[in-house]
Amino acid sequence: MLLYPCFDALFHLSIQTPRSPQSHHVVNLFEKEQRRTLAPSLEATVLGFGGASLGDLFYKISNMQALATVEKAVELGITYFDTAPWYGLGLSEARIGLGLSAFPRDEYQLSTKVGRRLTGHQNAETWDPIGFAGGLQNDREFAYEYDDFMRHYEDSVQRLGTGRVEALVIHDIEEAEGETPLHPRGARANLAGPKGGYRALEQLRAEGKIKAFGAGINYAVGTHNHTADTYRQWNVDYFEFLVGLASEGERPLDFVLLAGTHSLLNYSAWEDGIIARCAELDIKVVLGGAFGTGILATGAVAGAKYNYEDATEEVLAKVRKIEAVCKTFEIPIAAAALQFPLGSKVVATVIAGMATPHEVVRAVDTMNVKIPPEFWTTLKSKGLLPADIPVPSPPSA
Repeated sequence: MLLYPCFDALFHLSIQTPRSPQSHHVVNLFEKEQRRTLAPSLEATVLGFGGASLGDLFYKISNMQALATVEKAVELGITYFDTAPWYGLGLSEARIGLGLSAFPRDEYQLSTKVGRRLTGHQNAETWDPIGFAGGLQNDREFAYEYDDFMRHYEDSVQRLGTGRVEALVIHDIEEAEGETPLHPRGARANLAGPKGGYRALEQLRAEGKIKAFGAGINYAVGTHNHTADTYRQWNVDYFEFLVGLASEGERPLDFVLLAGTHSLLNYSAWEDGIIARCAELDIKVVLGGAFGTGILATGAVAGAKYNYEDATEEVLAKVRKIEAVCKTFEIPIAAAALQFPLGSKVVATVIAGMATPHEVVRAVDTMNVKIPPEFWTTLKSKGLLPADIPVPSPPSA
């Protein structure tokens, strides 16, 4: 069970600044590619905005700072925003919606999540922000049936104040499954069937109220006395379960939000065939957790975090080796981490948490760092990446 949101919101940690900052007009990877297709009628910028930080994740920020951060993101060309009711128990949605209200509605794309309903908590003294440093005084409850998802959709649209959202994501169901994914409490069953939440998503898409929907698949790490392999298999099974929910004649879900399972330190989604299945079924990927919750942004410094825990010596040693290659090519490790997932063409966008306007500038600079093909070849030759894993390559002229 993961305490924090399903994507990396730790870009606010210190990262090395690129030596030659690029122009801040568009998110323009390799000076050519800015957007990729997320669904048949939806594109996303290759760098997306992760909204957990604006829900007071780890520390509180002011409303003014949050709004300035959103406005800076749009100004620099980021138009894909991902949020969720859970992030600050409604605070992230409220701030992102208000920040985006300064811009024409057709100039940005919004994704939020379903599966967790918010209700007001009357007593401030007993209120629990559930892993966040602040947030709105709400409680969270799990709900995955048809009527639940319809309610969650309407609630989010109202909190955002944007009139609509382009995409909905089934929020991580691990916590709703009980102590571990091996002891379910019915979340999957509530997604399926004529009264299941999945049917609500199909209906909203068919009616044009949303353009796409997907589901979150989390870090394959060992917790609750179960091994990482157990969770990796659970991820594979859950993916196939989701694919199997599609009604006859309907295309399956449009994308999956993979968190921490396709990075420089963990490529289990590729090794276990999830990315290959996405390519086969034309299901796209929104990629979170590119920085491994910290260490691939900060490097192997004292106190570096990996998967929300102190990095082990084994992880620190591997990161130091990656950093050595980065030093040879004069590339920030954060740039390698942020761009690596885009080597797979099914990855439509990489989302990163940003909590200040400066962090937005730094994220754009990091995405725009030019990385030569020889860098990836060197990582593979040193055994730091699998030999046949897809890596980015500059598009041909």
